[in-house]
Amino acid sequence: MAQRTVPLMVAVSNSNVITFPAPEQDLVRIEPGVYAAVYVRHQVRQAFGGARLAVQFSITTPGGAFEKVLTAWYRVRAIGKGFTVGRHSKFARDWRLLFGRPAERWDRVPMSSLIGVGIRVRVRLVAFDHDGEQLAEVNQYSVVERVLGRQEP
Repeated sequence: MAQRTVPLMVAVSNSNVITFPAPEQDLVRIEPGVYAAVYVRHQVRQAFGGARLAVQFSITTPGGAFEKVLTAWYRVRAIGKGFTVGRHSKFARDWRLLFGRPAERWDRVPMSSLIGVGIRVRVRLVAFDHDGEQLAEVNQYSVVERVLGRQEP
């Protein structure tokens, strides 16, 4: 029997680097609504005709959605391995909402500042494709639509 290879992902914390198997890449679907979440990882990707920052959050609200990982997408400009954002962008608004101040530099945003921060997010269901056609139920998935602020303990 052939052995299955699992790609590795790296999670960075303030004190060390931990290597762990990547979760299965499948469509995650949960009920739309407001959930508590924590930052997991981020990546700059070429998608939707330009550079996008994919920020992944793990749901911490108890229930059926617990530990499901969902993505929030932000328009960015890729610079080398990093990114920069405009001061009026969706990402900049979400950052100010979470930290009460702008980042010191929008071309060097310290994403590690999100580690361990409880965050309230609004989740929506993607039920239509980019042409406005309804997706079959098996192809529908959830995304983080909006960051609403910090989650109170």
